[in-house]
Amino acid sequence: MLSFRPGQKLENEFRILQGTLVESYTNIENLSPEEAKSLHRFALISNIGASTLGQKDGGTSVLFIYLDIKFAGLSHKTTM
Repeated sequence: MLSFRPGQKLENEFRILQGTLVESYTNIENLSPEEAKSLHRFALISNIGASTLGQKDGGTSVLFIYLDIKFAGLSHKTTM
């Protein structure tokens, strides 16, 4: 519950945001299991890199992708 009454402009922006979220959710639901797994892994790698080393180093994400592949024993390459 809001403690204020939003104006018409804000209500319109919320409607646009809601539409975008619904569309994104629909797209995510339609992913194949392989695509969903890959996106989940990439998001995890990005979050770990951002939380541990920050984004000062441009190679941070690449490093975590490399380590993830190496320790998971994957035979395929991950591209960015």
